[in-house]
Amino acid sequence: MKALAEQIEELDAAEVYGRVVAVRGLMVEVAGPIHAMPVGARVLIETAPGRAIPCEVVGFSDANALLMPFAAL
Repeated sequence: MKALAEQIEELDAAEVYGRVVAVRGLMVEVAGPIHAMPVGARVLIETAPGRAIPCEVVGFSDANALLMPFAAL
C-alpha cells in the first residue's frame, strides 16, 4: 500500500480559471472564484500559448481579486 504522501503527489492539480478585468498601474484585477484565490495564493496569467506571468493575490476589490505580477506585463 502506498504512503499517503505518494498518493497525494499523484493527484492532478485543480485548475481554476478567471478573467483579467482591469490593469491599474502594477495591479491586475481578476474576476473569478475568489474562494479559490486566498491572499498569498500564486496565480498564472496566460498571455499567449506557452507564456504565463506569475502573480500573487494581494487583496480584493468587491468580488474581484487583486494580483501583483512578478514579471513585466
